[in-house]
Amino acid sequence: MKKWLGLAIVLFATSALAATPENLLENGSFDDPKDPFKGWMVDYAWTGSSVYMGNKNTVSLVPRDGMKKTVLKITPKKESKVESKLIPYEYGARYRCTMDIKASKGAPTRVYFAGYRWLPGIRPHDEPYPGETRMVYKSKAETGFPTSWKKVTLDFPMQKLSSAAKKHLRQVRFFSVYVWTAQGVSIDNVKVYKLP
Repeated sequence: MKKWLGLAIVLFATSALAATPENLLENGSFDDPKDPFKGWMVDYAWTGSSVYMGNKNTVSLVPRDGMKKTVLKITPKKESKVESKLIPYEYGARYRCTMDIKASKGAPTRVYFAGYRWLPGIRPHDEPYPGETRMVYKSKAETGFPTSWKKVTLDFPMQKLSSAAKKHLRQVRFFSVYVWTAQGVSIDNVKVYKLP
């Protein structure tokens, strides 16, 4: 009996591990001990855009928010954004992002997948920097977040795409999770994985 029970436990543990997809996003819980922003773009001074010159000053880490530890918070005066490190995109594959999010009351906030291709003249390599790429695709944005924590799920790309969306998607080499707000938003436990 003990032998069968032990075997059942091993099989259950193995199947549970196999069912857990690999998180493609680095540091989605913002708890890297050396660099809590590791894996995230918060400084957009390189763009030269006056709107985002001081972007990094609007992004902070809150050590605790209720039951949550280490939460990324954006509190802009006008608008601000963060996005994940670029993730290689496999054409034909589908991806899912889950995250915990809450927004200031009435805050215009959008979360979506952004697709990028190399800029002309850039030799492809393994560590793309956003300044070496051009955005060519935006997924449907999630909006209207509550003031209390909520888990949201986004899929990329959608199952039904227009011919124009398919054309843009064919150019995509990398994608990111993109969070934009005009008043304030907090995020935590961000995960991205490839759908089977």
